[in-house]
Amino acid sequence: MRQALGRNCCVGIHGAPPRVMASLRSRAISASSARSTPGLDARRPIREVAEGCYSGYVPGRTVQSVYRSPRSHEELHSFVANFGARCVRATTTCQLENVVLRAVSASRKDPSLSRMLPVFLWRVRKNLNLEELTAKAVNKRRAQVLGYYLDLAGKVGSTKAFSKSVKALRPHVRADRPVFLFPETAKHPFEVFATKQDVSDYARKWGLLARMPLEGYKSYFSKVAHL
Repeated sequence: MRQALGRNCCVGIHGAPPRVMASLRSRAISASSARSTPGLDARRPIREVAEGCYSGYVPGRTVQSVYRSPRSHEELHSFVANFGARCVRATTTCQLENVVLRAVSASRKDPSLSRMLPVFLWRVRKNLNLEELTAKAVNKRRAQVLGYYLDLAGKVGSTKAFSKSVKALRPHVRADRPVFLFPETAKHPFEVFATKQDVSDYARKWGLLARMPLEGYKSYFSKVAHL
């Protein structure tokens, strides 16, 4: 079996042992049953997504992988970085909306995750239940930060897919009481000074204090979004 991405965040299917293949067939049957059972979401427990990336990829060969719900920050980081990319066909056994909300929270302690989120959101935009995601974000008090990333994803990805959600999340923002996107910033006087002197306009309109400019997100998007 191919090398797993991160720490077993995904499992390669290509050339898998019979026991693994049997397990995957069983999951596929369960997914098929769910589609024909009233009241069950046809997208779950397994959802087909765009082709995605994982370590060990060989050009010209189709590699498949199944992503489980991330069990650690490292797995979450790997999921966001790779799920939905083009070089492998990927499915997931977990709700993408929950992964997004976990990533939104974790990004406030991880600048690299913050940089990747707009790309991740753009890649999975057709597979997200945005109404459900928006409602959960409001309920869990993550509307402000999720709105920021959805707005960025729409801008850098040139898509209006998130417009309705962005509009719904906007009223939950207190732009007159800005907070640091990365709370740890408040512990370092120099970083506080530098951030307040160089706040990006995109962050400011979401009531956030962060220095990463829109051009920075655009540059990263142009380099990795279509891999």
